Amino acid sequence: MSAASGKNGAVTSRFQDPLEDETCRRFVLPALEQADWQEDQIHPQYPMTRGPHPRARRHPQERPLKADYVLSSSDGQPIAVIEAKRSRKDPANGFEQVKRYARLLDVPFAYTTNGHRQVTQWGSAFYVSDTSAGAAVG
Repeated sequence: MSAASGKNGAVTSRFQDPLEDETCRRFVLPALEQADWQEDQIHPQYPMTRGPHPRARRHPQERPLKADYVLSSSDGQPIAVIEAKRSRKDPANGFEQVKRYARLLDVPFAYTTNGHRQVTQWGSAFYVSDTSAGAAVG
């Protein structure tokens, strides 16, 4: 798998959806910068392990999981995970995926966005908001 760093440290690969990459580039990164997240706190294409799989011997998992972004505190501790979706898709459709990532990373915040709307989990509360007016993710 080939990967290259793009503007603002965004990592693209030939397997990543180019339309999701556009959401990251056009909406997520600018929103994070506007919210004063520092470059060393934004971790693109963050790899995760799935944990034990009951049928791992018979059906090995070929690709590792990767969150589009993980945000960390100033001491490097992961605190939030962000999953970008194509701009025409409802971000709620990716929320189960980002909640799973948040559980795997044991972080309290999970976001999924298509650049126009975002779905947020904060603890056990869920919020849906319009981001078209430039509302920041995170």
